[in-house]
Amino acid sequence: MSLRPRFLPACLVLALSTVLPASAWAGCEVSNFSFDLTGASKTSIVKVDSGDSCSVFFRAGGQYSFSSLTLTEKPSHGTVAKDGRFSFSYEPKAGFRGKDMFALELCGAHGIRGKGCVTLRYDVTVR
Repeated sequence: MSLRPRFLPACLVLALSTVLPASAWAGCEVSNFSFDLTGASKTSIVKVDSGDSCSVFFRAGGQYSFSSLTLTEKPSHGTVAKDGRFSFSYEPKAGFRGKDMFALELCGAHGIRGKGCVTLRYDVTVR
């Protein structure tokens, strides 16, 4: 596993309702990652190298606060582990290459929009 950090935009608040991931690692790409805690489910695209893992953490900012992060759908060809209260990592099974998917539920509050939860689906390609 490569431990060279690859930083994605720090948890930014856009249009009063969007949060971006705080970081990921080399060998891991996360795209299409924005969501609204009180909105519809969101799908992100993850590309990870075989034999590597992908770590992402959520850090509240602005008027956001988070209360829980729960795995709601397990991947078929890998594992998702919680690394902290609001962080997780995906690791594909040894030797696997191909498509996988998992889903998380993130709950929290936005000062103006209120409380809510969003399902975050991750479509994974293991290279």
